[in-house]
Amino acid sequence: LLNGLEFELASSEKVHRYPIKQYSGCINPRRVTSHKTYHNACVKFATRIAQEMKIEENSRVLVLGTEEFMYPGLLVGAELEKENPTIQVKFHATTRSPILTDHKQGYPLQRRYTLGSLYESDRVTYLYNLEHYDQVFLVTDAIDLPNEGLKSLFGALERAKNSKITVIEWSE
Repeated sequence: LLNGLEFELASSEKVHRYPIKQYSGCINPRRVTSHKTYHNACVKFATRIAQEMKIEENSRVLVLGTEEFMYPGLLVGAELEKENPTIQVKFHATTRSPILTDHKQGYPLQRRYTLGSLYESDRVTYLYNLEHYDQVFLVTDAIDLPNEGLKSLFGALERAKNSKITVIEWSE
């Protein structure tokens, strides 16, 4: 349910509310555009996010991109660290790649969450090694949120004990 600019997710225990911040100015790199134009739009977007988001000192922050929408999220993470030097930022992205996990010591992928896509209802995506963070920023260019894919992603985030989640939706 989208209520204003807030997403409600009803779990078996309670209703969780998460803000959705909407920004315009996204340039679709799948269309003809120069690298410089795309990069500059991404930097402008990331800088604005970093200046507007309130983050507590010494927080562990996850910036989570969706599928191929990674570059803007990476820049958001870098700008958040610049703007907030005491925080620790990690970046992850959902992916279409089904990679096997293993609990052997030293193996890089220990946990896998199987999710619905935010882009296509019949597509499966994955998220690996999700941990608990003080704050999560989901950076996406998916439209028509919320959807079943978003619900499955929030379910995975909640299972990893993440509760302070903000969706950052960047559209054209």
